[in-house]
Amino acid sequence: MNPTDILPAIICVTLALLTVLALSHLLKMDTESVAGRFASIDGLRGFLAFFVFLHHACIWYFYLNTGAWSAPPSSLYAYFGTGSVMLFFMVTAFLFSSKLIEGKTKGIDWCKLFTSRLLRIVPLYLFAVLLVFLIVAYLSHGELNVSPFTLINNMLKWLRFWSPGMPPLNGVGDTSLIVAAVFWTLPFEWGFYLSLPLLAIMLSIKPRPPIQYMVLTLLGIHILMKDWHQLIPFASGIATAYLHRIESVRKFASGKISSALIISFLSLAVVYFPNPRDAGAQILLFGTFVLIACGNDLFGIFTNKLSRLLGEMSYSVYLLHGMVLFVTFNFVIGISAAKNLTAGQFWLTIFCLCPALIVLCHTTYRTIEHPFILKTPRLTAWFHSFSKQRQP
Repeated sequence: MNPTDILPAIICVTLALLTVLALSHLLKMDTESVAGRFASIDGLRGFLAFFVFLHHACIWYFYLNTGAWSAPPSSLYAYFGTGSVMLFFMVTAFLFSSKLIEGKTKGIDWCKLFTSRLLRIVPLYLFAVLLVFLIVAYLSHGELNVSPFTLINNMLKWLRFWSPGMPPLNGVGDTSLIVAAVFWTLPFEWGFYLSLPLLAIMLSIKPRPPIQYMVLTLLGIHILMKDWHQLIPFASGIATAYLHRIESVRKFASGKISSALIISFLSLAVVYFPNPRDAGAQILLFGTFVLIACGNDLFGIFTNKLSRLLGEMSYSVYLLHGMVLFVTFNFVIGISAAKNLTAGQFWLTIFCLCPALIVLCHTTYRTIEHPFILKTPRLTAWFHSFSKQRQP
């Protein structure tokens, strides 16, 4: 078997959906909790997160054989990673730009907006970092291999959820591989969130954001400008928010012809633009996203119950899949044995991990993510009350 064949990816996605199906029957899960306005995006997110898992699984195969952590020698598996992240950025920009546009008539509770982001992202992130610390402690045999100052300083860099760094911890080289280095995207997410007040002014949203939120914008711009190339997918998401408001665009996007166009766009991108960051690739990904965001469900795939339940746990899948791979190859199989796996044996191992990953991520969503999401109204009310008490 070629390690970059498409068949293993198809089997993995099937196993993931079957696991979601089993969980939905066992736990009587439904999609009411994720029945948002943009149903196709709800389903899309689950596939994007799972594709990133497949991307890093492929990288692990070559890493075990070469010792080099680098992009897979496959256009398809490259898109599973970089292409999926770009679409994630588009999703973020689309959803929050839509909130701002609606805010022209409904108004915007900035405190609630930022509180919801904190409670949505930070708790699971801190949980993931705690697991990293525990794995490092295990690899270090509980011994201190660097100065206490160095260890504490590097731990604090991992804990900075708004701008996470991933330096080696306690002398464990390539500590970032424990999470497949996926934390790099979080600063750009936060950079966009913090820039929303400025975007609101640019979109003539009234009333204007309070001055304290404008201060956050300076930090947001600073983060985004560290790599201006990441602005392109965010800009694509903003443009899509305006295209979504055009009835003719939504009508065209909802047709079966558009479903065929999505498949064509993605196929052309993979075949003719091996690097997802090529201009042609970004145009095709933008076209794909516009059609999905404006209502296309890809022949019902994205609005299917299983897809939307997978989308519900997408953040957990994204943050935790790297640790599942790391623990499997380092502790369960062992690096020496893993290096001797054939391509077929390697993918058989990944097949076995798919149900385990879904069960784990469903658990973390239900026990960490969802409970904190539900605290948003209460914490927002507390912030509003605290703010009023401080006013003269």
